[in-house]
Amino acid sequence: MDHSKSSFSVMFAAAADGFVLPPYVVYASVHLYSTWTEGGPKGTRYNRSKSGWFDKVIFEDWFTSMALPYFMNLNNDLPKVIIGDNLASHLSYKVMKSCLENSIRFVFLPPNATHLCQPLDVAYFRPLKQAWRKTLDIWKKQHRGSVPKHIFPRLLKEALLNIDKSIYRTQPQQNLAYQIR
Repeated sequence: MDHSKSSFSVMFAAAADGFVLPPYVVYASVHLYSTWTEGGPKGTRYNRSKSGWFDKVIFEDWFTSMALPYFMNLNNDLPKVIIGDNLASHLSYKVMKSCLENSIRFVFLPPNATHLCQPLDVAYFRPLKQAWRKTLDIWKKQHRGSVPKHIFPRLLKEALLNIDKSIYRTQPQQNLAYQIR
């Protein structure tokens, strides 16, 4: 079909207990408009960068606004670890200091080994990618060009809702979390 692209990045993070934090969407833009944040998955956070990619500032915002609150709600007696790939944007003084202050260990995967060490690839990302492709194919059959930013949140929500319900479900007691079964 139409092969046009636009730059959106989406961060998904999951915990060993099966909880998946809400998505964090980054658009390629100088500004962020409210219409680009409407109708998406509950709890999703939106941001923008010139490239549409995660940089150090965006990663720090993700960590502070999404990951750290999750860690703070855990039992303080339990060990806490965050595993990240070896991107330069993940190596942030602010994030490392926050991890140290909150007894969180940040473990970096070896360079170029994410595909070997990524347990979520089969359990979560494969069904997510399949659901996204299906959602995008349906949308592209009716529209030309890249997905407009004001449409993207609804399509992301639709894709997440179409993932096999035995793998992904919203937790009613956790407004901002999902769980992989």
